[in-house]
Amino acid sequence: MRTFVAARHLWALAFGLPLACFDPSSLEGWPEYGEESEGSSSGGAVTTAVGTVTSDGSTGDESGDDEPAIPTLPADLPPEIFDLSVSPDLLHVAGPLMISLGHSDDVEVIEISEVGVGPLATLDPHQLPYEVPITGAKHNGEHTFEVVVRDHAGLRASAQASASVALPPTGTAVWSWEAELGNSVVLGLAPLSDGALLAGYLFTEEGPRPRVSRLNAAGKEIWESEPFDGLGYAVAVAVQPGGDIVAIGNRYKNDQPTTQAMWMRRLDPVDGAAAPGWGADGLTGERARALTITADGSIILAGETRGADLKPLHDALLWGFGPGGDARWTSALALDLGHCASEGDDVAFAVAALPSGGAVLAGEVRCAWDQDPNSVTRGAVAEVNSQGDPVGVWVDLEGAESWLRGLAFAANGDVLVSGARRQELAADPQPTAWRLRGDLEAALWSRALATSSDDAMATSIAVNHDDEVVVASTVHEQMRVIKIAPDGQGPALWQQLLPLDVGPDEVHVMALGRYDEIHLAGEATLAGIHRAWATKLAP
Repeated sequence: MRTFVAARHLWALAFGLPLACFDPSSLEGWPEYGEESEGSSSGGAVTTAVGTVTSDGSTGDESGDDEPAIPTLPADLPPEIFDLSVSPDLLHVAGPLMISLGHSDDVEVIEISEVGVGPLATLDPHQLPYEVPITGAKHNGEHTFEVVVRDHAGLRASAQASASVALPPTGTAVWSWEAELGNSVVLGLAPLSDGALLAGYLFTEEGPRPRVSRLNAAGKEIWESEPFDGLGYAVAVAVQPGGDIVAIGNRYKNDQPTTQAMWMRRLDPVDGAAAPGWGADGLTGERARALTITADGSIILAGETRGADLKPLHDALLWGFGPGGDARWTSALALDLGHCASEGDDVAFAVAALPSGGAVLAGEVRCAWDQDPNSVTRGAVAEVNSQGDPVGVWVDLEGAESWLRGLAFAANGDVLVSGARRQELAADPQPTAWRLRGDLEAALWSRALATSSDDAMATSIAVNHDDEVVVASTVHEQMRVIKIAPDGQGPALWQQLLPLDVGPDEVHVMALGRYDEIHLAGEATLAGIHRAWATKLAP
């Protein structure tokens, strides 16, 4: 009987009933715990110490007139979806479909799926709105999404909403840009959500002068900046998490191209002005080639050094800087894996940050290999930790020679590189792509992307949302973009030549935007004038 007395006291407190209303003598005649009582179950209803809840949610109280009424809890109601929307109603450029909904406060889990496709995500309410990336014309058509919400008891509610996608075919030009002045080149590029950044140089009567430009979403130039007053060039540009722009390049010491030195500057995203007192200037013989930004905004540069004595051969060189531009470490690397019979000439041309704070670099080493009297070049990839110490190295020992220029990561951690390979020493090279294991222990595949030519080079490589591999190359003085399957096999999924004019043309850099938009830049001959050029293509 004490169990029921305690329960009655609790219900009196819970419903604000005065305890004086409760008479323990009223429990006389109630069955002891474990005894059957008449009417303990009836018509699918279950009798509890607090009343009876029927299968349809109604309540019943079978107590006699002489028993005090026992307060009852209302039946639990399912959560509610007040509104569900997918915007925009019609998407005509690569970008997101945004799923938003209003719901009751008791919702704890939200499940989103696409009808005919399957589950997309399971979210907490604070993770809304949810973004569905649309990355190409393959998504064209109507998309219907179903959202299911659940409360703590597992009760649910659901709703559906739709939107349509009508993107242009892959390779359709979104915009094209060309420099107003001739004798100019783009060497570096960084896509933005509302445009792009370009890095390169303008050749003047005195020599090359560095240039960094910002384009808007329509491909129009917003500003042009000269990061320092002197001869040299900008080679790469990137954006830190806070939005600041970091540009790097090389300057001519004493205005002599034979004595170059690295420079790094921070630029204002609004007008391109260089931040006073911020940056770094390398020693003579230290040349920067590539730039990457880590998750915390730290900066890693890659290139080469000839050392203080300006020796004829180079070592690959990495510089590590904090988010504020403070120098933290430098690391000179040999990339030959011990195969060189002579001192190697090592250069790093590309670098990409790892989540660990380290980086992977791609480049090449030239030397006499394994006692072979021929001095040949081999493509090489190295991983370094957050202090620049080498962790692993891979060298392409297939074919007669190879060179690497582009570098990217797949979602599973595989490393992709691009460049060129020569099968015979007397043969012209072919633009080539490789996919390596993430630990650099082996190449999973390599693939020649076009016929051979004396200028063949796959300068950039990237991986899209579908793990497809996109490569930009120059072959026979023409720009070419190709998309191949993740395993490197089968015919090209898509490819496009860019015959801008009579040529010659050369692509120096390619990068994918957030929604796989293809950005290309380099130099083109337009109306007989050689000038910097860039374009954005639909994914």
